[in-house]
Amino acid sequence: MADKLRRLRSVGVVITGLGRNYLPETEEMKEVLHQKLCIPLHHIQVSRHKPEDFFAHFDHPDQAELAIRKGIVEVRDTQFLMQPWREDTYARPSNWFFHCKIFIEHLPLYAWCKDGVLQAIGDVCSFDYIEPVSFTQENTEILQCWVWMWHPDQLPRSKLTTVFPEGAGRSRPGVTVAAPMGGMVNLIIHLDSYLDWTPAAASRTPSSHASGRPSSTSSRFDGRSFPFFQEFVWCPGMLDGRATRAEAPRHRNTYRGASPVRRDQDLEDEDRRDPRRHWELWAVGCPGTI
Repeated sequence: MADKLRRLRSVGVVITGLGRNYLPETEEMKEVLHQKLCIPLHHIQVSRHKPEDFFAHFDHPDQAELAIRKGIVEVRDTQFLMQPWREDTYARPSNWFFHCKIFIEHLPLYAWCKDGVLQAIGDVCSFDYIEPVSFTQENTEILQCWVWMWHPDQLPRSKLTTVFPEGAGRSRPGVTVAAPMGGMVNLIIHLDSYLDWTPAAASRTPSSHASGRPSSTSSRFDGRSFPFFQEFVWCPGMLDGRATRAEAPRHRNTYRGASPVRRDQDLEDEDRRDPRRHWELWAVGCPGTI
């Protein structure tokens, strides 16, 4: 995806009509670009596009730059503005400030990788890395990994999911492939801890304001350290929030922060920095363990 994004930024141009007098066909727009920019036809691809009118893909970055410098082309008395393609036109910027350590029970060993984690919880997480103890499979009881989240409340406590081996269900043109078969599992997902990197406007320094990141020596306006660290009490085989501290012998983290809490325990600060995963779950844990 990163390679595709870099390519689109360098050779993609969006074209928008400055009036609705005339909307040419894609081949006509391609011919106009060929004539006005003196670029070979076989170096230009033009397609319909939203929210603009056309998307032009050039073979080389300097050709796209030439179109952008040209700015406007005219087709039958209608002007069309040419601008660089930008991804923020199609998606609203969103920072995911929570760096979360999670443990996933019952995930098959062949899925202990980036693709496996993304199949399981990729809809709410951006994968970072798998802990070395799990990556080397030195310990194969529970997968340990780190992910980024918009808010940890979005992480389900359990989830019924199907994990597919790599390549399952992928077909080639003209070739009929067998229906994909995967392994259906009931996952139990534990939120072990998180680091909250949410910036506090009051703690920004002039040098860090441009990047939106507080200085390394600043403190939170609410008196907490930055980044704020929170860990949770959980027990293998039980949904988060149901284990007591006595029932939950688990490793201790080296970070210093708030004392461990249960997932269903109300904290004093009722805001986005203290996720508790309130919602009712549609899935249940593995039979006999919950």
